Amino acid sequence: MPVTYEPIATTTLGAAAANITFSSISSAYTDLKIIVANYKTASGTQDICLRLNGDSSTVYSFTAMRGDGTLATSNRGTAYPRAMLAPGSWSSTTVPATSIIDIFNYLGSTNKTILCKTAAEGTEANQIHVSVNLWRNTSAINSVAIFNSGSVNISAGTTATLYGIKKA
Repeated sequence: MPVTYEPIATTTLGAAAANITFSSISSAYTDLKIIVANYKTASGTQDICLRLNGDSSTVYSFTAMRGDGTLATSNRGTAYPRAMLAPGSWSSTTVPATSIIDIFNYLGSTNKTILCKTAAEGTEANQIHVSVNLWRNTSAINSVAIFNSGSVNISAGTTATLYGIKKA
């Protein structure tokens, strides 16, 4: 990582878990970056999602695009109780879906923008997914929870690393 990136915390799940949470995030940075490598070892919906400061109210919205080299699709949503990041069901048991999540101006007094880029080699095809999310809340972010929107836990072996981006 560039010298302006500082690793804050890393979690690797030894067993499936409901979420990965980074809390008590320092205010020493300008932006945050999270890199998630998610494996699929359970059946069911495994769409990777995010909540900021534990906020599950319907103040998140997103616009997403995805493609696999043959088909391209897009969708939008408003009034969601979470940020929609990536379809984790694309991942496989041997190759993780890798998501790079940028949270801009996490301390600012404006609504928060989240950009997520995911690449996956799944059972269907190699795919890419890009989404931009808005958390309509002006509070500083002090915790981030990553979880699946479906009824399954995040799979064992999944790794998430939180980075703080220093002012250049």
